[in-house]
Amino acid sequence: MNILFHDYGGYAFSQQVARRLSQNHTITYLYSSDQLVKRCGDPASRTFASKAVSTGRPLAKYNLVNRYLWEQSYGKTLAAHIRAERPHVVISANTPLDSQRILAQACRETRSRFIFWFQDAIGLAMENILRHKIPVMGGLMGRYYQQMERRLLVQSDRVILISPGFYPLLDDWGIERTKTHVIPNWAPLEEIPPMDQDNAWSRGHGLDKTVNFLYSGILGYKHNPEMFVTLAEHFKTDDRVRVVVVSEGGGADWLRGEQQRRGLPNLILLPFQPADVYPQVLASASVLVSLINADASRFSVPSKVLTYLCAGRPVLLSMSHQNEAAGMVESAQAGLVSEPGDAAGWISQAETLVNRPDLRESLGRNARAYAEKHFALEPIYHQFEAILAEYE
Repeated sequence: MNILFHDYGGYAFSQQVARRLSQNHTITYLYSSDQLVKRCGDPASRTFASKAVSTGRPLAKYNLVNRYLWEQSYGKTLAAHIRAERPHVVISANTPLDSQRILAQACRETRSRFIFWFQDAIGLAMENILRHKIPVMGGLMGRYYQQMERRLLVQSDRVILISPGFYPLLDDWGIERTKTHVIPNWAPLEEIPPMDQDNAWSRGHGLDKTVNFLYSGILGYKHNPEMFVTLAEHFKTDDRVRVVVVSEGGGADWLRGEQQRRGLPNLILLPFQPADVYPQVLASASVLVSLINADASRFSVPSKVLTYLCAGRPVLLSMSHQNEAAGMVESAQAGLVSEPGDAAGWISQAETLVNRPDLRESLGRNARAYAEKHFALEPIYHQFEAILAEYE
């Protein structure tokens, strides 16, 4: 079949399965190149082509009007690809709802099967964000986006869920379970091999001999960067400890201001790093950190935690214990979890990890073992093939 595979974020795991599917199908893999994080497209082959999709201008992430206009433009660009290629099947993941709506319309026009790879409940996230930014109108706008997301799920031919935890929401929305499939997210094992903390990247940044709490990724509305300040403040006089944040955008800018205002030399702020050194970046951590606020824990499963597990490092999480990623870390005995906003618990767990190198080692070993057991590509590939076989 001719398959158009779109992942707005261009994540490594979606590229991996798309590349594997290209052994049996012709795959065009699309991703956005207008974001802060620059992804690398896979090399082309006879049956696989990776294409960056651009609107010609950067994403205005924190301006609601400009973001709406950008997402409309992005959706129209995706629709143009669909109309030009007329694929048998379109798989779309992590896509803004205004863009996904236009993409789905193009699928109907070309009679392409539309598979919604449901990664986050974006409508719920939009309601939460807008309700806080625009107290009265925000709630109405958020409900509008929830209804849009529901319609897109109803109109889709198949829905891939990353967690059975989304079933109650989809049941409430009247989505038939017969058209849903659960395929948990994963991370490519071979791209993040376990490495020594003492490596070229850590030495270059003076992080080869310290105890480093490291976060790498976007800091958006669903994150609480103040927790990094809390961590750095607590260890301010401990020369052993560094808090390293690899990020760009509004959250990173706020941290930079707090770093200067509070005088936190142990808070190390770095821009996004090239893909070829990313394994060394993660290996430079003594502890890998992720956090999402309480509201976001209901609708988001942070995929970076899966990548962290591959790196073979203990994980420190600030998120609801009910979150799928938190449950995974706890069941794997790969890290420690505190509830969002629980600064005392967060600091207590961080203290434990600093003072217990033996615990860090065992948790890190468990993390990699879990990844090796659950992230093998072939079983995941066969699940995708089983879904696609319905349209051959």
